[in-house]
Amino acid sequence: MHVLGNAYYVQLGNADDYSTEEIMNQAIWDDLVNNQGLVNWQPYDLWEPVDVNGVRKFKWGRDGYVDMIYKIHKTKGRGPIPQVSGIASLTYQWLNFTTIPIDPFRDVSIKYGYGQKECSGISISFTPNENLILSVAMHEHGHYFTSEGHITYGKVVAGPGGEGFLSPYEMILLGYMSPTTITFNNFTPYNLKDYSARDNSEGHILKVPIATAEYFLITNRGNFSKWDKLMLGDTARINTFDVFNELGSGVYIYHVNKEISIPNTNEHVQDLECADGLWSFEYDTQVRMYAWDRGFCFNNGIWNVYKRNQVIYNNDKGKDNPGSVGDDKSSGYYMWAWKGQAPQDLCNVGTERLYTNDEDYFAFDQLYGDRFDPWEMEYNEVFSPYSSPNTNTWMTNPTNQNSWIFIVLRGKEVEKSINIDILKVDETHTLASILAETPPSRPLDLEVEITDCVDGRRYPRLTWHHNMEPDMVQGIGISQKRYKIFRAWSAMEEVPGNFEEIDDVLVSASGDYAEYIDYETFAMCENGTPELNYRLRYKVKAVDIYEDISVYSDFVSISTYYLNRGGEGGDAIHSGEIFTYELKQNYPNPFNPFTSIQFQIVNQGMVSLKVYDMLGREVKVLVNEIKSPGKYVVSFDATGLSSGVYFYKMTAGEFTNVKRMVLVK
Repeated sequence: MHVLGNAYYVQLGNADDYSTEEIMNQAIWDDLVNNQGLVNWQPYDLWEPVDVNGVRKFKWGRDGYVDMIYKIHKTKGRGPIPQVSGIASLTYQWLNFTTIPIDPFRDVSIKYGYGQKECSGISISFTPNENLILSVAMHEHGHYFTSEGHITYGKVVAGPGGEGFLSPYEMILLGYMSPTTITFNNFTPYNLKDYSARDNSEGHILKVPIATAEYFLITNRGNFSKWDKLMLGDTARINTFDVFNELGSGVYIYHVNKEISIPNTNEHVQDLECADGLWSFEYDTQVRMYAWDRGFCFNNGIWNVYKRNQVIYNNDKGKDNPGSVGDDKSSGYYMWAWKGQAPQDLCNVGTERLYTNDEDYFAFDQLYGDRFDPWEMEYNEVFSPYSSPNTNTWMTNPTNQNSWIFIVLRGKEVEKSINIDILKVDETHTLASILAETPPSRPLDLEVEITDCVDGRRYPRLTWHHNMEPDMVQGIGISQKRYKIFRAWSAMEEVPGNFEEIDDVLVSASGDYAEYIDYETFAMCENGTPELNYRLRYKVKAVDIYEDISVYSDFVSISTYYLNRGGEGGDAIHSGEIFTYELKQNYPNPFNPFTSIQFQIVNQGMVSLKVYDMLGREVKVLVNEIKSPGKYVVSFDATGLSSGVYFYKMTAGEFTNVKRMVLVK
């Protein structure tokens, strides 16, 4: 390797005069020959391009041109390279196919041009973030192998989903790995080896057919090699080799819409199915953050920040999604921020909200990749027709059809491999048989708020989107879905970590969203203390009729500013076994047209819960069946009823109670 050191070139003329770059380049070649003694250039001509089934590859052999020169400019935005991080050419005026005879005695020349062996090297802008230089170099070098254009989620990325490594699409295209095409009648899990293995054997990429020229590519990326998963986003703009203390390792699922071939320029051939869900987004606020999009930290003033509005149970088509729908990367509202503890210096990395009680915004390049994308056993292990995103088709006409494919993580066999079930509803597997062996997907869109005053108290109120799996629905006459509620709490200066199950509840299945009020944690509406003494976090798990339990939802948190018990003493958290029958006040109240009613019973027996109008006429039967001991939440839909006062009455054994509620339209 030869390096030109202790030399610099002052630009001649103005920045738009690209001929000055050729003058500078010639000065570099002259210095290498005249001052560094690089006379014999033949050792730098070892590659010969060949065409294999339309794919440009290389073999050992001379073609008369220098193979690869890395030219790094010390500044960005000044000199002959404009405001870009790099280009797969030795001149920014890349259509100039000038040939420079550098070693005429051995017939070796330097070729200008662009990519695909039309050029003898690449140009990179040295930026204040030196970590980015390697990522940019790998990207520009990638143009020589895969495509002169850009694709999403790959080394030669354009738009969302940066890769320092090669994506499985590129691995297969270059012949570095061969995928294992799965069969759906397989009754044993597939064992998926670690993606960073250095061999061409099968078992490192699984190919799951969906429809003609449409399929999933699945990889197991465990961060065992530092060269794997050097995504350009998240905090990697600050530290390229930051692998997040193993956060970010897991199974990556790519949805591909064409057979493996050289992509067209900027073609969207694949999308990354992100395990943290598909969402609609809405504007939240404006904050001052730094910008990483040009590869270095600079204050770019005020940024618009968008937040998740509602989970979408649909297929994620990446850049083909509508503008306000996508994952954190592919939404038209590109996500540049995340919540946690913002750094004092805007050019440093913030602390993710998992490790802090703060929920400020700080810069976080999710557009190019983030640590919450992979599917993993403790985070999200089910990718199915009922998860978000789901396994619906992308290209089949009409689009967004149910593929009936289930991909379920079953755990690690050895340290560097993982077992995966890949099933499809067909003549071999029925939907019922697959659901019986598959846990529910992760509950999503969990939110927490504080209720208005109910009998002088306020309570935490949780809402989340109902799980979509058919085997979640249980009950006779009144459809319900079962969930486990978990709570953790700590002093304000500490981060809650030990989650305790506080309830196992059946919630009415009517409507898209479930609701739960934590009646065992409350504040008095009057005489409460104003100090922030405690911090609470909640999570939810789904339970199907086969007693299969999902992984945790993401947590929501709230301070105990509203939850200190005025005048009662003790801490703010109380839970325990059920010792009494109880009928709770409905919430919200007044309501229009939906409200929730929670009750609990001690012994198994017949339970009746009915709604009456002011004249005592029965208007709705909410429950009329035998119930096991436990806590229940029932939704009341008053659509079609007139505004006014109504009563609901519960009878269970010898227990009877009546409460009043108000419908306001």
